[in-house]
Amino acid sequence: MCTEHGGILHYLPVVRRGKYFSLLLEGKQPFYIHSVFDRAINLVSDGAFLALLPQERGGGEGYATIAISRGISFTGLGLFPGYQVEAEDGYRVRLAPKVLVDFSLSLPWESPLKGIKAPLYIKEENLRLLQAALEGSTVPSPFKLVLAGSKNELILLIHKLRTSLLLQDPEGLEEALKGLIGWGPGLTPSGDDLILGLSLTRTIWRKAYGLQEGIWEKRVTSLLGRTLPLSAFFLKEALQGRGHEFIEKVLACVLGKTPREMGEAVEELLGVGGSSGFDMALGVYLSLEWQRRDNWCLNG
Repeated sequence: MCTEHGGILHYLPVVRRGKYFSLLLEGKQPFYIHSVFDRAINLVSDGAFLALLPQERGGGEGYATIAISRGISFTGLGLFPGYQVEAEDGYRVRLAPKVLVDFSLSLPWESPLKGIKAPLYIKEENLRLLQAALEGSTVPSPFKLVLAGSKNELILLIHKLRTSLLLQDPEGLEEALKGLIGWGPGLTPSGDDLILGLSLTRTIWRKAYGLQEGIWEKRVTSLLGRTLPLSAFFLKEALQGRGHEFIEKVLACVLGKTPREMGEAVEELLGVGGSSGFDMALGVYLSLEWQRRDNWCLNG
């Protein structure tokens, strides 16, 4: 909703909030507007990011979802990158002199992966649904040829991600990661989105079985300086087993939901960004397929 409200030109009520918003609401550290898009506002503080999204865009630990009409764009609210946002009374945030975000009636966000534990089983029918959705997608991703069995430099790098880890070859793995992390345009490049999907799936598997970080986690962490801060932050979150609601829902569905629920979750994820949702979904699919065949997530 966006109306005149007690002298406030734009009043934005939050319906769900991730736990990281306590950093802002409790004034634990200063946050600034990082970037503003049609349906997203990113806030930043010393390398940590929070995001405000409309309800149809999902949530997560670092997200707040706002009840706002689909016809309203955040770019029309008069917000500017670099502006320091102000927390008020522990439940409101002022994004600009006349833009107020109200958390008073918001509920805590809960991860779809909550309670996931070993033993983990891949539901074959749902994995095939994910594969079919990727193959039939019209999203213009540079990675679409992966599913067609074609070969080019990018696809060879992806193949090397799999084989280097299985062969316990950290140098080969780093070489492949260097070719993908930071590769592509935008605040979250395509290469990063693919690595995010692979990393989150692998982390969920390893945490379920009580395994610590391995070669993959150490090498990805060491290369985060090759990409942009926002994307690096999302990759760090994935390495801790945290992601956007839509990618977490796809993972949860592969581990045991109905085909109908799987189809809905995949549709939501593929709708994220230009090709970000497709690239993340492909990372999830590849890691699950490699896990099914080679125990890839638990190797290295």
